[in-house]
Amino acid sequence: MRPYTPVTDDATRGSVDFVIKVYPTGRVTPILDSLQVGDCILAKGPKGRFVYETNMADEVGLVAGGTGITPMFAVAMAALRDSSANDKTRFSLVFANVTEEDILIRDRLDALVAQNPGRFKVHHVLNDPPKGGSPPWGGSAGFVTKEILREHLPAPGPRTLVLRCGPGPMNKAVGAALEELGYSKEMTFEF
Repeated sequence: MRPYTPVTDDATRGSVDFVIKVYPTGRVTPILDSLQVGDCILAKGPKGRFVYETNMADEVGLVAGGTGITPMFAVAMAALRDSSANDKTRFSLVFANVTEEDILIRDRLDALVAQNPGRFKVHHVLNDPPKGGSPPWGGSAGFVTKEILREHLPAPGPRTLVLRCGPGPMNKAVGAALEELGYSKEMTFEF
């Protein structure tokens, strides 16, 4: 059993989409990858401890690593679909991956940025950024650092929230960096 976050809007009826990266040595993903159209799986949900509420913060920072993008995307999508301007929350995403090819749902993230100017921005961090190129790589290289978080996330404050989801070592390092930057435990949440 593994938890996966849907990337389908709650308003979609009749189907649900998941982003699942297949790891050859994984315990569940090779099984999912072997399924054929029409095969069945057992699923349950929702599961989780975080519920987004309209205007629960003025600014929300999102830090994702790899497949950790799915809960971040779900939260942003839920808030940004409110086109009536009832929700004024602004979102800043720092998304870490190994290579540019590893960036999951990039087209959907780019669409959210284009549809929500001033409310949603994305900064990519790659361990192995492309060399050269035109235009050159516009994100950061290496790991998510305290400096990257300071530059690309909202500042700590009573109406600021930072969510994170990614590999264990990344979550731990980001948690320590957020604490050093002055974010209290109440200002952060780890999926």
